[in-house]
Amino acid sequence: MKKSELVKKISDSAHISQDAASIAIDRTFDFIKSSLKENKKITIAGFGSFAVQRRKKNIGENRKAAESKIKEKLSRTVSFKPSPKIDDVL
Repeated sequence: MKKSELVKKISDSAHISQDAASIAIDRTFDFIKSSLKENKKITIAGFGSFAVQRRKKNIGENRKAAESKIKEKLSRTVSFKPSPKIDDVL
C-alpha cells in the first residue's frame, strides 16, 4: 500500500481531510524515527514494536584478493516485531 492510499483510507474512515490525515501520518513517522534515533523502543499495542538492533563489527574477505581482509563497521538497523494480534491475522 502506498502512502497516498493510506491517507485516503484514514481520511475516509476518520471523516477528516486528506491533508489532516497526511499530516498525522507524517508526524507519526517523524516521532518513530526520532525515537529510534535516540535508541528508544516504540511499542504500539495491538500492532507491534520497533527497536534498534546493533550489528557487530565483522571481518569479511575479498574473494578476488585472497589475502585482503575487509573490516565492516559497527552498524545499526531497525527491527520490527509484530504483536500476537497481527500474527493471528496472518
